[in-house]
Amino acid sequence: MQPQTVNIGGGFSIPFNEPFSFDTALVTDPKTAQLSILGKLSDGTSVELSIDRQTTTFSELQESAAVSSTGLLFVNSIEACGDSSVASATYRFAGSTFHDDFFIQTACFVATAGSGGTRAEPFIVAGGVYEAGFVAQFRGPDTVDVVLSGSDLAYSLKDPVAGVIVDPATGRIEVEATVPAGQRLIVLVSYQDVQTGLSLSSQVEFEVIPASN
Repeated sequence: MQPQTVNIGGGFSIPFNEPFSFDTALVTDPKTAQLSILGKLSDGTSVELSIDRQTTTFSELQESAAVSSTGLLFVNSIEACGDSSVASATYRFAGSTFHDDFFIQTACFVATAGSGGTRAEPFIVAGGVYEAGFVAQFRGPDTVDVVLSGSDLAYSLKDPVAGVIVDPATGRIEVEATVPAGQRLIVLVSYQDVQTGLSLSSQVEFEVIPASN
């Protein structure tokens, strides 16, 4: 089975103006892994064998991962993240049955507007700036939740919005007065995990509101 160590997970996002909770988080940046089976012929040649419902079954995945009939591993719930486990594949070929174990590591990441444990309102006044910061939480294969902020993270707009500038290092958002009220913008808050090598991003949505008279 290849690869022998599989790193999967995803970036999760909180729906607009919903409370910060893992219960409401939705996967928006899935990190999947495609498994493959290498077989060796009698002449020593290695070939990749197909994975399907007839040839392959998987076991011992626990709740850390789900797998498609073609061997695509993925995480569909943030609650399933933060785990390391050994799974097994059983493969049937030419009347024989083969077994192989592989290692799964999962990691998830979610962010929201705010700092110091306080969530900021997701609204920015036209002609104003947002400087309340962002806070994020990462759950790695060691099952430990790590709170991240500031220089741990990188920031960008998911889609360009005329008159809106996001500082990639600080997350400061500047909105020109010409940006219409009601305009929605999505900031991607990103994190690179050294242990798994996964680059994860979470979407934080804001709405532009009119300046008070």
